[in-house]
Amino acid sequence: MDNREKLIKAGEMIFGSQWQSPMARLLGVDSRAVRRYVAGNSRAPMTYRLVDSLKQKKQEIDEAITLVESDLISGDCVTPELIESIVSRYTYENDDHRQLAVDAIKKSIYEMVYLSDLNQIAKKYSSQQ
Repeated sequence: MDNREKLIKAGEMIFGSQWQSPMARLLGVDSRAVRRYVAGNSRAPMTYRLVDSLKQKKQEIDEAITLVESDLISGDCVTPELIESIVSRYTYENDDHRQLAVDAIKKSIYEMVYLSDLNQIAKKYSSQQ
């Protein structure tokens, strides 16, 4: 596989069928340059440059995953007190809506759960939607 083929394959794997513009941004080149690489009118970047760019993108994705997963906890850690704490952050039209929030949270507790998901459930039943 030559550098042009690697560029095309990697671009499609990461960005899908509309890969050329995102790959150009990743490589720090104009999108026309990528189109020239694909057409064979210009030499594709050296492998090390592609690898360095992909590693940087992977690091950014890993950091984003770490951020998104930062509130993942064991379902065993979701106590009645924690549920009360979450529900208490919001205002409800009445006690029935508040209880619906509590019940919905209880039904959403699995082996692992994201606190942000539980907050979203409580907010759904609140008057602060």
